[in-house]
Amino acid sequence: MKKHVPRQFWIKLMKFSLTQSLVLLLMVGVSYAHTSRAQEYLNKRLSLQVTNQEIKKVLIEIEKATDVRFVYSSKVVESTQKVSIQKSNVTLSEVLENLLKPLKIKYELSGQKIILSSALTKCVQVHLLDL
Repeated sequence: MKKHVPRQFWIKLMKFSLTQSLVLLLMVGVSYAHTSRAQEYLNKRLSLQVTNQEIKKVLIEIEKATDVRFVYSSKVVESTQKVSIQKSNVTLSEVLENLLKPLKIKYELSGQKIILSSALTKCVQVHLLDL
């Protein structure tokens, strides 16, 4: 003798399965890795001709030319510090290396933002660990 399963049971089962399927698709869509565009910003070419100008103004010029934003502390980047750089048709990474390395400032790209920090902090930490 066959046992008859009520119709409501099948409807609830299908609703539950549909809900799980939708949640699964949502999670897969959210976790899908998109290709990063961060490297594209560092490879963007620009020309920069600056002589004895405040670094804050130079960073603003770079922001306008490359669509990136700089994030930094006034303790790391002294806005009154004067810099000079003469570069023509070079990548943003080259400009940043030439501009920031002599000032002992390192940069890290996060999305469309470039985070500036002191290159000395790791050296200080290493020396403290040695003590």
